[in-house]
Amino acid sequence: MNNADYWAQRMKNMTDALEDKSYEYVKNLEEQFDRAISEVEKDIAYWYQRFADNNEIDLAEAKKLLSKGELKELKWSVEEYIKYGEENAINEQWMSELENASAKAHISRLDGLKLQLTQQAEKLSHLTEKATESAGKGIYEDCYYRTAFELQQQIGVGTVMGGIDERQIEKVLSRPWTTDNQTFRDRCWTNKTALVNSVNRELTQMIMRGEKPDRTINAIAKQFDVAKSKAGRLVMTESAFFAQQSQKDCFNELDVEKCKVVAALDKHTCSICGKLDGTIIKMSDYEVGSTAPPFHPWCRCTTAPYFEDMEGIGERYARDVETGESFTVPKDMTYEQWKNIYVNKTATISDWQTNHNYQSRIVFDFNGNDEKFAQSRTWIERLDGEYKTRLERVTVGAKQAAGDVTMSGERMRLNNASVSTAFHEFAHTIANSKADKYGLTQDGEFWKEIKRIQRKYRKVVGDDSSKWISWYEHASISVDEFFAEAFTQAKMREYGLALPSNYGNDFTYSQQVLDVTNRYFKKSIDNITIDNTKNKSIIGQADKLFSLKRSEDFKTVWLPGNEYSHVMSEIASNLSKEEAAARVFSKPIGDFVYTVENNGFCNYRLISKRIIK
Repeated sequence: MNNADYWAQRMKNMTDALEDKSYEYVKNLEEQFDRAISEVEKDIAYWYQRFADNNEIDLAEAKKLLSKGELKELKWSVEEYIKYGEENAINEQWMSELENASAKAHISRLDGLKLQLTQQAEKLSHLTEKATESAGKGIYEDCYYRTAFELQQQIGVGTVMGGIDERQIEKVLSRPWTTDNQTFRDRCWTNKTALVNSVNRELTQMIMRGEKPDRTINAIAKQFDVAKSKAGRLVMTESAFFAQQSQKDCFNELDVEKCKVVAALDKHTCSICGKLDGTIIKMSDYEVGSTAPPFHPWCRCTTAPYFEDMEGIGERYARDVETGESFTVPKDMTYEQWKNIYVNKTATISDWQTNHNYQSRIVFDFNGNDEKFAQSRTWIERLDGEYKTRLERVTVGAKQAAGDVTMSGERMRLNNASVSTAFHEFAHTIANSKADKYGLTQDGEFWKEIKRIQRKYRKVVGDDSSKWISWYEHASISVDEFFAEAFTQAKMREYGLALPSNYGNDFTYSQQVLDVTNRYFKKSIDNITIDNTKNKSIIGQADKLFSLKRSEDFKTVWLPGNEYSHVMSEIASNLSKEEAAARVFSKPIGDFVYTVENNGFCNYRLISKRIIK
């Protein structure tokens, strides 16, 4: 894969992940619409029940005024609408109409129902606008910094990025970009107005025709269903615009001169995007919606930086806008680490180098096939630096077809040298439900969460193969295989690696699995470095801090088998009287300071591990 293809793939993976975030807003919005449709159906059914004679009502009857009792009941609802509007800043025009309705002495039956339906439309319009705004702000900032990270990491050098001003984001949010010159706020208002007009017209005409209640209910619900589709399209299309505008601004800040259109090439690719895929455009010609995506509603295209000559690119694009300095961006630096150094400025590259001085403790023995399994080793070492496992040895000669892991998680055996196999088997070293069942681990809470996700995944996805995590996972009912395949799919995407064809493209549930796994097993080595000359005072401060908290406030720090044996041996054989009497003590051993909870003679629990500088 050449550099242009690599960048195209990385940028596509990034925008796909951002698209998933936008879709979360859409799903939430759709749930709000479904609840509103249910309320609309109830309101109409109740209206017919009260005023229709034998399920029939003509326009004259519908226009009769509400009785005093009925009017009083409606005004209670109106007062609730006004309260909701004040709390959620619904548009002033509608608030004024509600206040007028509240003051009226006479309201017809039909107008009372229209008032209720319009309130639902106003509420949904407000929710759509807020969802689009929230998605837009999050997408713009996330895409801006992640684009910079991908670019700087591939080049290998980084510069401190200027922070994004809130006014800069608001300027983008308020900028019309479509041919009708409407912002997303304008479009929310237009869609709401169209919904209210169509509902009122449909309702009046169906009463004039003497339609039965069920037909009226279905017709009005259909209008709201159309509005739901429009709302989802609005959020996704506007999010695509915010993402591409963000990329444009980032490219300009980093002096990228040209970019390349990258389409999502699959059976759903439209003719417009298919023809534009691979098109090279100058940044001076970059215009979102015209020369750059999105080219149409629901567009899935993105852009990637394009360089005709890679020679000297590091020197050309590495400049700290504040100091003129540039720094290396190693290939195994994560986005969050990069962001802390180059954006938040809460860490330095020296901090990262100190804390990242990781030497693999795993013994690899591929029986002379080191070159064949080189990629497997690279990714296993990288994953081991990120997650807490008991893995000590990786060999060949698995009993299973591709690979296997012993129940203890200490040994992995591989037959297949594919990267996906390495990820899959590594997942088994992180957690194993059988090991938990037989008391080798205490990961019961973790497995409860994974099983909940698996049950929901099975229920929702079912036989829809387009949403399967993988064909292999679907053929197995094992929770361990579900976990390993979900971890592989989500983690390989996170690293920008191409997934084999037997994996799906829906990451909804695999990302949930990865989030849970990160929460339970991701390493969290303290960023605090300790100077040897100050060990005693800092250790004393740490003990004082720990003494103010409860034991359950601290998670156990899991160590590899060899390291754990060495640390326990050092503690048991070199324990001072003060340490033996303390509930918590810290002890320098080798290159680290270990903080230990003392639960009595030879009963110790590690609760912190920090690097000695």
